[in-house]
Amino acid sequence: MFSSRLFLCLAFAMAALVTRGAAATTPAGTIISNTASMSYTDLNGVAASITSNTVTATVSTVSAVTVGPNEQGCNPATDAEPEKAAFVRTFTITNGGNMPDAFTLTASTSAGTITSLAIVANGASTPLTNGTALPSVAPGATVQIAVTVNPGNATAGTDIEVTLAALSSLAGAATSTAEQCAVLVTAAAITGPGGPNTPILKLVNGQPSVPAQPGATVTYSIQFMNSGMLPATAVTIVDTVPAGITASAASVYIDGVAAAAGEASLAGQTLTVTIPSVAAGAQQVVTFTATVNASATVGTTLLNTVAVSSAQQAAQQSTLASVLVGTGNIVYDAVGGASVPVPGATVSITQTNGKPVTLAGTALAPNTGNVDPFVTGATGAYSFGLGSKQIGPGTYILTVTAPGYLPRKFQLTLTPNAAGTLYTVRVTALDGELLAVPGGFALTSTPPTLANVYGLFGNLPMFRAQNIAVTKTVDRSFAASGDRLVYTLTFQNVGPSLATTTIVDTLPQGVVYAPGTGRVDNVREEPKIAGRVLTWKIPTLATQHAIVFAAVILPGTEENTTLTNNVTVSAAAPNEPGTILSGSAFASTAVVAGVFTDQTIITGRVFYDIRKTGEFDPGDLGIAGVRIYLEDGESIVTDSTGRYDFPGVKPGMHVLKLDVTTLPATAKPYADSNFSFDDQRSIRRLVHGVFDGGIMQDINFALEGSP
Repeated sequence: MFSSRLFLCLAFAMAALVTRGAAATTPAGTIISNTASMSYTDLNGVAASITSNTVTATVSTVSAVTVGPNEQGCNPATDAEPEKAAFVRTFTITNGGNMPDAFTLTASTSAGTITSLAIVANGASTPLTNGTALPSVAPGATVQIAVTVNPGNATAGTDIEVTLAALSSLAGAATSTAEQCAVLVTAAAITGPGGPNTPILKLVNGQPSVPAQPGATVTYSIQFMNSGMLPATAVTIVDTVPAGITASAASVYIDGVAAAAGEASLAGQTLTVTIPSVAAGAQQVVTFTATVNASATVGTTLLNTVAVSSAQQAAQQSTLASVLVGTGNIVYDAVGGASVPVPGATVSITQTNGKPVTLAGTALAPNTGNVDPFVTGATGAYSFGLGSKQIGPGTYILTVTAPGYLPRKFQLTLTPNAAGTLYTVRVTALDGELLAVPGGFALTSTPPTLANVYGLFGNLPMFRAQNIAVTKTVDRSFAASGDRLVYTLTFQNVGPSLATTTIVDTLPQGVVYAPGTGRVDNVREEPKIAGRVLTWKIPTLATQHAIVFAAVILPGTEENTTLTNNVTVSAAAPNEPGTILSGSAFASTAVVAGVFTDQTIITGRVFYDIRKTGEFDPGDLGIAGVRIYLEDGESIVTDSTGRYDFPGVKPGMHVLKLDVTTLPATAKPYADSNFSFDDQRSIRRLVHGVFDGGIMQDINFALEGSP
């Protein structure tokens, strides 16, 4: 009984030794020897000992391998990889056997292709060929294997399983396989705020294009988003501000928060803003202020674009932002200029065939409803937002009406820029009236052009139906030769004050001014007299004025004729000195029978004296377009045959003079100045007779030269 117990104890000891040796990966071929000894006291109290025989065992070769990690499923949060880009999965090979082993590795993927395997150790990479053996791996040692996968055309949302299998080269050929997952997602992508395939937006004061006066401050905004499913890192915004505008780096805000130190810098005209990371799907708005230089030329357009890049993506260009230096889209009084906008003006835009335009673009202030027609408010501003397909090439008609003003029509010719976001517009007046210079209010006859703008068509000058109101009255509706007539004319500006004003009153034939009778606003003021033309001037026209003077009907004025006295009042527009505004009126008096009722007719011819006889002979030719003056300033121009006539002049002596400035280059007066006033070769001719009323006088003028 005792011997059996002793044997069992020895067997358990041997088993324990073998087990401990396996746990420590004892190398194969190792010989394990074991001898058991025992000391004891027998029943008689005698101490004794015993030693067993020696037992030996040789450790066999054991192959074992483990590949990890082995994922049990895909986790989009941790397994995400950008589509179209190669990715790496790293596996660990552990030799669990008791001998050095060269494992054969086989990598595979559920989508795409395996492009490389490599041993990774201490920052170095040693390439492997898929399906070949590793260099020998010591028992218990580990090796890291990097498997690179090209997903090819697999799209976002695809799960890719990457598998690595290891096969032992030792007896028993142990194997192990592990899988790792990759979930393809859209890579970080800087796009416009509308998502993929939309442009980064560069706006100024919230619009693609605005007018701004020199010295004004504008606010630029850059709007973009990361439309990918991975963060965009090291996002960099480079904005080269155009010459003519000065940017402020201190004014940079990123999503409403002032840029931190080092995030915004300005070097010359280039503003750079950096954002460390933009999360997947996040939108960003970067703003900064800039000042239009005081020296910027009114009417020019300052264009600005921005480039946005990231560590994952090359620079992407934004849309253009445009600043028109000056003022745009104001309906204004052509005389008053910038200080007199026209409220209540109805502005409509139509196609050239008169059909309305359905506005499809962004609504712009003040027309936030993008309605057509639009009625201007107190500032006279208007706007229309055209869609991307409406900004040209094309032609539109702008029609403007306003109470108290003449209606106007303008033709707009639009040409879009290459990106189709801005356009150049040329404005033509269809009514023949003047236009506004680009960005300003001065008047011009040249069609203005606004380059690279959006929503702007230019300022629209409106002309009043009557800029100067003039009335003319005479104290007699009927009068006879020798009677005295008293004329009264009143005039005033309609709207803004006007500059230097000239009053020209032309007396009818047979009526002469009565010296000393002129009164301007009840103050004696004589006109400048040139024949029958009377002229007064006043420095400004801001209120109503009145001029009163007297004239006398000359003896011999034919009865039953009507004497019409015309007056024209002209003034310079204050905003454009070269533009003259005017108003006119007349007053008439019918001549009745009196003491002097006869009349004289003077007629004649101006001719090339080809035969040099001083007389109009066969072969001589008349000269057209030559002006002849009477001594009272009345004049007439010869017709195509050289003929002229004064059909009704008072009886008596008259002097005619040929206006040499109206002669053609082929004709000239005779050089001999000794010709009498009765000689046809003189440029001054005397008409005789005091009581020869009713007799036709034929007075010719002979000139040297030939046509």
